Amino acid sequence: MKLYVGWNGLGWTGDLPLYDADGNVAYNLSNKHKGPGPRRFVITDTAGNEVAVLQQKMSALLGKYILSRPGEKDVTIKRHLGANYEIKELGWVVKGNFKGHDYVAKDKSGNVKYVVSKSSVILGASTQFSSEEGVDVMLAVATLLAVECEMLQALGMGAGSAMATH
Repeated sequence: MKLYVGWNGLGWTGDLPLYDADGNVAYNLSNKHKGPGPRRFVITDTAGNEVAVLQQKMSALLGKYILSRPGEKDVTIKRHLGANYEIKELGWVVKGNFKGHDYVAKDKSGNVKYVVSKSSVILGASTQFSSEEGVDVMLAVATLLAVECEMLQALGMGAGSAMATH
């Protein structure tokens, strides 16, 4: 599955649509962060049903984010040194470019599971999320959210604001 979002960088609050390949709104991404403390993001379908929640877990060291989806086991997206992340419960490693938002998730066998790329500009969107058949694209969306939160932390913005406008 492929989704697209208009992603302009830091400072986004409120809601942000995620588009399908035909330019239709497929999901809505909401930044539920209010004031200091951990960030929380909610993704809903077009009927307003919650399909995923990403919650930042505060830590003195590297970032940790819990992705919850109805009917699915929660997964943890955890940052390692550099721009590397791990989805522990799935045994996947996510590597990429911290500043460029180009990420690839692979399983233990090296098979690509999803890609987050800023290089595709389709329908006015600046970021593309692509997942392999049977892989929940919300994992890709959650990875970019985790990366943005970590970037804010690195810039000394703590657990304050979040990301983009459309």
